[in-house]
Amino acid sequence: MTDVANAVVHGRAPGHELWLRLAVLEDGELSVEVSDPVRGFPEVRAGELECGRGLLVVSQLAAELDWFLRAEVGKTVRARLVG
Repeated sequence: MTDVANAVVHGRAPGHELWLRLAVLEDGELSVEVSDPVRGFPEVRAGELECGRGLLVVSQLAAELDWFLRAEVGKTVRARLVG
């Protein structure tokens, strides 16, 4: 998922990890969560062909895209995909 690639490139901080959580929900939808130590939410934008469009692609494929701050550090971006 492009969110994971974005987190690896832009969401690094010494001493902190990136997390990926995949879950199949009761209704058969897929929940994808990517957590990184950066507290700011990246902008969904058109960008260039090679980079900067990951969240744009995810937002167009996902039934829902949201994010929340984590108490300890950083944020989680969550996408719900319909199968």
